[in-house]
Order: sequence, then structure tokens, then C-alpha cells
Amino acid sequence: MCVKSKAVWPSSLRRGVGNAMRSALLASFGLSACMWRSNLWVGRNDAQFALDPAFAHDGIFVLDLGAVDNLNWTPQGLAVQTDGRLVLGGTGGTTTHGTFAALRLRDDGALDASFGVGGIAEIDFGYPYALVQSVRLQDDGKVIVTGEVASAATGGRQVGVARLLANGALDPSFATTGWRLLDLLAGEDIVNGVVLLRDGRLRLCGQGWAVPGGTSDLVVYGLLANGDLETSFGTDGVLRVDFFGGDEFGGACEPGGADTLLVPGMTWVDTRFDAALARVLPSGAFDATFGDGSTGMPGRATFGMAGQNTACDCVLRQADGTLLCATGVGPVGASDSLLVRFLADGRLDATFGAGGRVILDLGGNDAFRTVVALPDGRLAAAGSRTNDAGDLDFSLAVLARDGTLDASAGSNVGRLGVYGFDVTPGHHDEAHVAALDPAGHLLLFGETADGVSNNLAVLRLAF
Repeated sequence: MCVKSKAVWPSSLRRGVGNAMRSALLASFGLSACMWRSNLWVGRNDAQFALDPAFAHDGIFVLDLGAVDNLNWTPQGLAVQTDGRLVLGGTGGTTTHGTFAALRLRDDGALDASFGVGGIAEIDFGYPYALVQSVRLQDDGKVIVTGEVASAATGGRQVGVARLLANGALDPSFATTGWRLLDLLAGEDIVNGVVLLRDGRLRLCGQGWAVPGGTSDLVVYGLLANGDLETSFGTDGVLRVDFFGGDEFGGACEPGGADTLLVPGMTWVDTRFDAALARVLPSGAFDATFGDGSTGMPGRATFGMAGQNTACDCVLRQADGTLLCATGVGPVGASDSLLVRFLADGRLDATFGAGGRVILDLGGNDAFRTVVALPDGRLAAAGSRTNDAGDLDFSLAVLARDGTLDASAGSNVGRLGVYGFDVTPGHHDEAHVAALDPAGHLLLFGETADGVSNNLAVLRLAF
């Protein structure tokens, strides 16, 4: 599943409006702004992926947890239990004092009253600013919740990590209180994703820097199963991942196989950001078998486009070992959706799209934030796209393994293989996580925002 660095790609800058002049001109001919781009545009009623009316309210769950920002870019904000229940992460509390929040939904989309209080568990770290980035499930049903806390959103952020019992109560066997803070760089510590190792140890991945205005690196923190710092990992429990000496900002890490760790993000190269991906061994050393030669350093690979900023927001390791990054490319407010695929050794996969990349213009301002493999080997990539009214919808693109749009997948917007879901009309909606549940539904988790505050949202699709 899948990072967007808030420092470089703030959500407020990712949201644009459509081309009103073009829309008006097309409307004068009885057309919409999304019906002219290619011969794959068809009628709007050939939908193979449909909202499941048995889930929540006609397939859509939306909740305001009380904070102004209930959800920012949260690349691991959804976890699926084996019984079909869903655990979500967001920011609770009030408009002036945030808390970490985890909530659990039953299979029908209702809050699970057996978890926390009325289905919601909140962790108060004692700071006015809080932001959840990840929820992860242990095999025993416990929930790892991570994010950042600070006295203000403008700086001095620390990592917050908590472990909840299966009923939503704090687990006293973790850091004695059930939660702990990490302020190891004495500047900014930010975590975007978490990987659970088979023996219960944790790897927390994000970015950080030691002094205000200092250079940011990708950062991995190692914790033991009881919450203590794993000092044998990296340097005293911290691994800093640098590529070319400039700024790096992180994505959501994922398992890389054999207890290795995939650390995605972006790295500054001369005049632009390039997509960055590193593979790390359990000890914290870089995997010398991985890399594309572009960096001159083992364990690291990059992808760039002249004059364009790119990133690896999230990384999907497929069954054959290939690695798929999802993101957007292009200027703020007019970006396109991008997928990049690497071979298992870190080289670009020339069999995917054009030299390892697929760029799709899904309408106006669009980007992928997440990608998941469907049971039949197709890919489902999701994020946001501009609709005819000029605001953003959840986007979904269904692709064949080679990166071409799957015409057999149908559409609800007129272009085969492409979907748009308007969670809240008039709001900006964006999917952050795509996942499958045990019954084979496709789940999309993200935000719906009115420009002042945002709420979290889950869609369940049958296909």
C-alpha cells in the first residue's frame, strides 16, 4: 500500500481546479471535459467496479473525528483484519488539541462497539498537534498506531507510537504505558509508515533533520517488540538514508522479502526531485544486491524525468518480486498520475509501460497515491482526479500487468479502465490507501475536504 512529504507536497497545493474555459466550450457542444481525450472514452454506465450497498451508506463511510484535520496524507491509514473488520487511523480530539485515533468498523461498515469507546480508541500524547500516519495489525490482533506530535504544526515534531490491545485499550507491555515518543534527531522526526518484522520488532520509516533548515534524509527507526529502541540497528537505533547529499523526503515503507525493508521517497537531484527507493537488511545495512547504478551506492535506486518532480509515495512488492511505485508527476495543480516499476534488483522494468513508467492523464489535476494487485494479476491504482465541477474525486485506474488500461474493467466516467467516485459533492476527495478484504472487495481509504477541514472516508467496491 503506500508517502507524500508534507514539506514538499502539501495537500493544499495538490488540489487544483479544472479548466473552466475548456469545460464551458465542450458543454456548448453537449460534451463534458472528460469525453474527448482518446478512443477509450465510452458511455458512462459500463461500470464493473461498483459501490457495495451492503457497506455503510450505499458503499461509503465518512466520519468527522472532531479535529480540523481528521486526516492528512495517510499512506497506511487502513488495516484489514482476517474476519473482514477494518481498522482505520485518523486524528481525533478537538480543533485545538489533537489525539491519535484508531477506529474499527464491522463488515457492514458500522462502528464496532467492542473496540475502544463506541468503536473509537484515542491516545492523548499531551500535545496540541497530532497526526496519525499509520495503523498496522499484529498477528495477535494488537494494533500499532504511529504518527507525529508537536506543540505546533510548524515545527519540532516528534514521532508518536502506541500499541493497542485487540479491544482498543493501551497495551501496558509496550513501553510500560502503551505509548512512547521518539525525538532522536533533536529537530524534526516524522514517520510515514511502519513494517512489522516476524519476531515483533518494528521499523518506522519517514524523514528527519537535526536542525532548523538542515538537510532532510530518509530515516528508519528500529524498535524492539516491547517498544525499546533497538540500539543494534543502524547507529543507536536510527538509520539515515542519503542519496546525493540533498534533501530526501519519505514514503511508506513495506516489507522487501526475507526481512528486508523497502524505503521509498524522493531525493533532490540538481534542480528537481527524483523518485527514490532503498532496500535495507535487518541489521540496518544497505542491501548490496539492490540498485540501478544511478547513485553509485549500494542498496539504492532512483527514477527521474527531465524538468519534472517525481517521487515514490508508496511501494508495492508484487508476487514476482518486481516493485511498483505510485505517485504524480507535473506542476502543482496540473499533475498526471504515474506508476514506475523496478525489477527485483532495482533496475527499471522495461516491460512495463514506456521503459518502466506509465503516465496517465485522468482529467485535470490527478495523481496516484496507492496501488494494489488484484487476485487475477491486474493492478488497481487510486488517488484523485478532477471532475467536471472542478473539484477532486477518488480516482481508480485498473491496468493490465504491462501497464495498459484494462478496457474490460468498464468505467463510470466514460473512459474504459478509469473510475471517479465523488465521496462528498463539492469537496476535494482523495484516496490514500487501496486494499482488498477477505471477501474480495476493493477498499479505498482517504479524505474528503471542504477547504476548511477534512474527514476520513472509506469506500467498498464490488467487482
